[in-house]
Amino acid sequence: MLKFKIFLKDYLIKFKKKWRFFILIIFFLSSCGGNNSLNIATSASETGNGTLTAEDNNISGTLQGAGSNNSPLNWNIKSFLYILQGYETTSLDIIGKTHFDLIIMDAYKTDTIPFSREEIFNLKNSSGGFKKVLAYMSIGEAESYRYYWKKDWKTGSPSYIGALNPDWPGNYKVKYWILGWKDIIMNDNQGDSRGYLDRILDAGFDGVYLDIVDAYEYWLDQGIENTDRLMVDFVKEISEYAKSRNPNFKIFSQNAQELYIHPDYLNAIDGIGREDTYYGYEEDDLATPPSVTLEIEKGLDVFKAAGKIVLSIDYAVTQAKIDDAYEKASLKGYIEFCTIRDLSRIPNNGHIPLN
Repeated sequence: MLKFKIFLKDYLIKFKKKWRFFILIIFFLSSCGGNNSLNIATSASETGNGTLTAEDNNISGTLQGAGSNNSPLNWNIKSFLYILQGYETTSLDIIGKTHFDLIIMDAYKTDTIPFSREEIFNLKNSSGGFKKVLAYMSIGEAESYRYYWKKDWKTGSPSYIGALNPDWPGNYKVKYWILGWKDIIMNDNQGDSRGYLDRILDAGFDGVYLDIVDAYEYWLDQGIENTDRLMVDFVKEISEYAKSRNPNFKIFSQNAQELYIHPDYLNAIDGIGREDTYYGYEEDDLATPPSVTLEIEKGLDVFKAAGKIVLSIDYAVTQAKIDDAYEKASLKGYIEFCTIRDLSRIPNNGHIPLN
């Protein structure tokens, strides 16, 4: 029986497109039991709130050991769009007509109005082709324009609100290890106090894109010890919480690739994005110093070797520099996206996927 199960799993991997056969095999394997799990995303997939909904018409399977996040992420991603604002001119309908495989976007169309589950479903199944969609969420800074911000909040009140970020008006460093901040990010309460991550899960996103993970460096400079370990623990909590609600939900982080030295961090995430790999580190449209690029690539290569999706975001507008970034990223096996810093539009730079 064990040999037969292994044969069936090998057959599934080799012949993914035979989805009708998949359905028969799923029922057979589920009746056979065993320690390995077969996760298949079908046209009716289980969502985070325990209901079944038509999600993706394409079939993708991942074989992995129970409770493991080490297996390569089985998403066929060749291009991505990173857009966090400007939805009044670049609507989801316009984005849906593009052929990007992956969309990183805000969960909110305005400061207080979220995108609906129906809108996200339609984007994922849009005319430009099936798309995976990640919701942006800052976990290292609080943003005064978000739904959770209270009018009387300021540095030191509540206790987890830190100093204002002088480079980004309205953004405040947070002591992310304090329970009050964690409760804002994840809790399954109903109503206004519902967690940020819970809202993203409920909206039907395929995953979350965590920003300001590198906030640990700020707190190290403030004399607080082990803030890298505290951030790793926080990301692990986020990953475990989200996957407990939806095992197919993916966790991506931005920057802080040096945290690969913590094996449990590597295991907790499914992909990583890195800004300024080749352009924009010191100034937009300016080449990142080679020594910095080498250090960045050193960390990203560890994630790549572990089977994680690696995204490279560069801020360049000169065509030759844009072409250079795409070529360098391609040689490393990263997925490149060149854009402008405010992430408000679909760039027209000769590298938009045509099909």
